Amino acid sequence: GYLSWLAQSSQRGYQPAAGARLSLVANDEADLVEKLAKAIERIEKDPTAEFSTPGGIHYGLGPCKGEVGFIFPGQGSQYLFMGADLANQFGEAMAPWDVAADLDWDAEPLQDVVFPFTTFEDGDEAAQQSLLTATQWAQPAIGATSLSMLAILRSIGVRPQSVGGHSFGEITALHAAGVLSEVDMLRVARRRGELMAEAAQTPGSMTAVAKTVEEVRELVEASGVDVVIANHNSPTQVVLSGATSAIEEIEVKLAEQNITAKRLPVATAFHSPVVSGASTAFAAFLETIEFASPTMAVQANQTAEPYPSDVAEIRAQLGRQLANPVRFVELIEAMYDDGVRTFVEVGPSSILTGLVGKILKGRDHVAIPMDKKKKDGLTAFMSGIGRLVAAGVPMDLGALWNEYAEFANPHDIEKPKLVIPIGGSNHKKPYPPEDLTTLAGPNPDRSTAVAVASEELSTPSPGVSQAQSLPVQPAQAGSVPTPPAPASRLGNEPSASVLSAYQMVQQQTAEAHAAYLNAMAQAHTSFLATAQQGFAALSGLGGSTGGAVAGPAPISAFQPMAPAPSSPAPAVAVPSAPVVSVPPAPPTPDTSVSPISASPAPVEPAPSVVVPIPSAPPAVVSAPAAPADLMGLLLGVVSDKTGYPADMLSMEMELESDLGIDSIKRVEILSAMQDLVPELPEVDTSVMAELVTLGQIVDYMDGQLAQSSQAAQTGPVGSPAAPMEEVS
Repeated sequence: GYLSWLAQSSQRGYQPAAGARLSLVANDEADLVEKLAKAIERIEKDPTAEFSTPGGIHYGLGPCKGEVGFIFPGQGSQYLFMGADLANQFGEAMAPWDVAADLDWDAEPLQDVVFPFTTFEDGDEAAQQSLLTATQWAQPAIGATSLSMLAILRSIGVRPQSVGGHSFGEITALHAAGVLSEVDMLRVARRRGELMAEAAQTPGSMTAVAKTVEEVRELVEASGVDVVIANHNSPTQVVLSGATSAIEEIEVKLAEQNITAKRLPVATAFHSPVVSGASTAFAAFLETIEFASPTMAVQANQTAEPYPSDVAEIRAQLGRQLANPVRFVELIEAMYDDGVRTFVEVGPSSILTGLVGKILKGRDHVAIPMDKKKKDGLTAFMSGIGRLVAAGVPMDLGALWNEYAEFANPHDIEKPKLVIPIGGSNHKKPYPPEDLTTLAGPNPDRSTAVAVASEELSTPSPGVSQAQSLPVQPAQAGSVPTPPAPASRLGNEPSASVLSAYQMVQQQTAEAHAAYLNAMAQAHTSFLATAQQGFAALSGLGGSTGGAVAGPAPISAFQPMAPAPSSPAPAVAVPSAPVVSVPPAPPTPDTSVSPISASPAPVEPAPSVVVPIPSAPPAVVSAPAAPADLMGLLLGVVSDKTGYPADMLSMEMELESDLGIDSIKRVEILSAMQDLVPELPEVDTSVMAELVTLGQIVDYMDGQLAQSSQAAQTGPVGSPAAPMEEVS
């Protein structure tokens, strides 16, 4: 399709720009055709304008601008089933999970925490997410997911010139630079998470402040409170850390100056002296790990400079990292100064991509996530590769198809001689078991057992026929008598005890079926009674003069019928369908006063619901026409805040996964919309935080305008105070 378009465009005199690259990520042929048409339309408008859309259309020009740098996320990026789509698709992505599965875990394997078994119990998903959030699980899980993506990027030839990470992500960066092996990287991640969990026993807290680092540092120094700057995440996001009492004190002082601070949901005061004990233990553990010199620049969180080449110095600096600040803004600036212009976030979610965009806003760069939370993992990863292609990063895409073999005739495939199916019934149940005494013994010799049974049955008592000699249990109520077997077959039949057991099973089956029919009859009676009460209540509310609906005739408890002695099978009496009588109710005078007089409608024999007539007709309040096209205004604001072309945005796009809009940018968009639409009332930010797509925001604002108009005619309506917006 693209080549055909080029040929047609050439005939019309159009020539594509030199070095133009177009990449599309489509789900099927129809999706490909649709996206290709959109791409062609936009390129023909301006062939010299690069663009990238959340839907997977990427267009770039010229060679790759600058160097490529990898950045690796830290704790907070984890979510259930992250990396599952890639692991199911590529052997390279599965390999790190296999390595993790071979490690010695104290409780359950890592993969069972990241990819838990699906349950349908209330609260199970929240419990699974809570377990994954624990530092001892979150850090190795994030590390394994990052290793999976890194392995695929390596397979297609994408290589960085320098690497860096945010907090825990620095360990993954050291592996990417050849300092730590894959196994040791996961071991270090696990131990670091365990020590952080132990450090959580020390009381401590962290709070985020939406100010520049210079302003926050000046405020802290002036306050005299013993807190430190733990994270410098973006030009306007700084995190303070310290003892809980100190954090509470600094929050009060900030509030006195009308500065908002948001307490973060963390276990203690990380990246501060509060966790210095964990840092010491971590350094001691690193002495048991083998380190190598880095093969590329690894920007350090503590110094915002490359790690040294000496192995001992690397080990010591990594040991100090846990109790020292994360200078992420300076780290990204250092990578930019070294020539990096394409930043690739290799790991779950896309938090760092948004931070890089804020740090380098207005400067020539590209920030590309390889994953998006709440988005199909394979689609998100392929979209990231598409953006790398459009950015001019050299690679060999053929490696993505290495595991796709030619179609083989199933009849030509030699089947294995022994196949053992694996399912829920035998999961984690090795055979033979360790305790061999639990195994059932061998079956008795069949010929011997038959001979004994035959001998017992072939010796009747004196004066009694062979058929009568068989002991039979007396019939009971609801039981099923078993007719005697023909005398000619008794020599080959089982003993009387077996027949007795069979009789008991049949009796229990009949009783269970009778109980089931009884329960169904009672449930049906209750349903009819409830329906009658509902109709009666509606009739009373409406002042109906028609007949009332009578309750159902009571149904007596089902009693099973005893079978006739000669019956060969249980006979169960099935109750007939209940008969619901509907006698007419006495007329009820209508005492309500209504300005609308009308004769009552004839009452149908079937039950009817009477809608009450209000005492006065309600005032018709029509929603005023929107002062402007909310959809168009919102698309314009989102385009301005994100950089995506307005004509490439659609109402079904998700704010976080598709557009990278975080909680702070939501507030900016909301503020801009209120400036453009003064009639828009104050919007509850907690409600806005729950809205997922652009279309949901438009619908919500439309509803707010309608409520505002109605409130203006009926009187003021109070609105709850908006809670503090979380800064993450």
